[in-house]
Amino acid sequence: MRNQTMELTEDLIKQMFVHIENSDFDAFFENVHDEVEWTVMGSHAFAGTYKGKEVFRSGTYVPVNKDVKDGAVLHVEHVYLDKNVAVVEMVSLPTDFKNKTMRNTYCWVLEFDDSAKAVRVRAYVDPALMHKMMVESCS
Repeated sequence: MRNQTMELTEDLIKQMFVHIENSDFDAFFENVHDEVEWTVMGSHAFAGTYKGKEVFRSGTYVPVNKDVKDGAVLHVEHVYLDKNVAVVEMVSLPTDFKNKTMRNTYCWVLEFDDSAKAVRVRAYVDPALMHKMMVESCS
């Protein structure tokens, strides 16, 4: 039996990301391949390439979300789609990070396989704000 190819649409991408908007990170990560290659761009402490979904989650989501009330909630602003690649622009909703409200902007470039699971992600975030959040959370 042949693997069924799932067509990527803007609505499908938005459905995936609605889980992040609702702080349901486990449901979002069901759309990410176990062996994903996730690169966080920049020169801050979380920048680098993470090989594997659990490596990415434990290296980024767990440490960031421990200091964020209700987790870092992202809201999709725009989705651009070209074949198996989606570019998703997001903003973090005002979030309490160690008693300070932080709003950041994000752009993720996601490459999907035929089953509509993300296999490669390049994530862009404001590195100065990330650094400020990390420094202030340690003080």
